[in-house]
Amino acid sequence: MKSTLHDVYFYRDDYPELAELYEESFDVGLQLKMINYHFVFLKTSGGNIFIYREGSQEPIPRLRQEFHSRIEHVINPTIDALCFVLANYILDSRIEEINLPIPNPATAEEIIPECVLELIQQTSGYLLYREQGVKFYQLATGCNEAEAKEWVAGARSKKKVILDNVRNLNIDGCPSTYIEKLFPPNGGLPYLIRKPEQEAHKLLEFLQSKSLKS
Repeated sequence: MKSTLHDVYFYRDDYPELAELYEESFDVGLQLKMINYHFVFLKTSGGNIFIYREGSQEPIPRLRQEFHSRIEHVINPTIDALCFVLANYILDSRIEEINLPIPNPATAEEIIPECVLELIQQTSGYLLYREQGVKFYQLATGCNEAEAKEWVAGARSKKKVILDNVRNLNIDGCPSTYIEKLFPPNGGLPYLIRKPEQEAHKLLEFLQSKSLKS
């Protein structure tokens, strides 16, 4: 069976088997089962592999740019490139669909320490991943990884003291007044996501198999 990529929005009662497969695969409790779903998944001989998943009690708005077209525009599909596409897709779904300038113009316009530029190189000059947030805080404070993860968790839960003081962090003698320009518009520390490496690996395998068959 040839693997195929699907991007679907649906009402639970229309495709209960797909909703139930997702809920069983991710051990979704009764209180978290939703009426509406949006999935991106690979249909393979071994079963469905979920790439993106979203559920809501309200209708889910369709994104203007489908997932398929985003993947087609990746010239060099590496893990980092696919993670970046996935991260943008997730943030477009959560915040607002936007076209990010590539690379981030702030990296040329602002005074940003070299170590921070290296940290955001894989994401074209943006802070997108929790892992980047952890390293950013470690660079600023010298704390251990556990403390930095706790800081990121607090930022993602919108703790006011963290969000108010993030611009005062100092790295290599440079205050972090530039940090807001490293996030996508309307984003910020609360929107840092887990780097979707596992999903990117599955996508890369899919794209490589398509290339071999073409």
